[in-house]
Amino acid sequence: MQVIANSAAALVAHRGLVLYAQGDAGIRHATVHDIHVDTEGNPALQPGVSLAEEVLHDMLNTLVGTSALVYRPDNILAASRETIVWWSRPALRTLFVKPVADVNIDYSELPTLRLNVPVPGLIFTLKSRSLMVAGVTGNTRPVPSTKLYRSPFANTYDDGNVCMGDVKLGSGPVEVERQFFDSVFTHDVGNVARVNGARFTWQAWQALDDDKSRHDYPVERLISTNITLEGFLKRGAAL
Repeated sequence: MQVIANSAAALVAHRGLVLYAQGDAGIRHATVHDIHVDTEGNPALQPGVSLAEEVLHDMLNTLVGTSALVYRPDNILAASRETIVWWSRPALRTLFVKPVADVNIDYSELPTLRLNVPVPGLIFTLKSRSLMVAGVTGNTRPVPSTKLYRSPFANTYDDGNVCMGDVKLGSGPVEVERQFFDSVFTHDVGNVARVNGARFTWQAWQALDDDKSRHDYPVERLISTNITLEGFLKRGAAL
């Protein structure tokens, strides 16, 4: 609309895009057509061709302009216009945890535990202002064959999505990661266990806080999702 509003010259129909749907399955195919305008100004679609990815990119760049080249640090694993996936190195961190043993109680009266614990490597995904987190082993940058594990944190659903309450997520990895670790982890949600060897995630974190000799997260606590990073990205950043 900005392009149209600022244009001094008359707009002329140039190309048309036709989308084909199949029942309730949604859009399945698209063709792009040149438009012929006759001497009386009537436009008509010409025979079309299947829409190739490079043609779509060319059309988008023409409409919204090409994006500037942006430096990406090595913790960024993948990025698109609406999604960014990054890796957080394993580290010693301070977590704020409430020992919730029953999701039906008012846990606002429970104490907030301040725990200093080793946290495993994590894969964060910021997509359409929602946050997803998964775990990884090792301390080197994940590769496509890297296996993903369930997030060992409370407030994380079976699909990895994080319940951030009324927090308005930031727009980039640094701010979002800070918001995640500054939050108070309360109740375990979903139907799948988050960690091995403990009924609740807060019990696993408390055990790590009690063991001051431990400086790395015990990988035996992590539960596999049976998905690799490559599979995760091919599924549109979904577990």
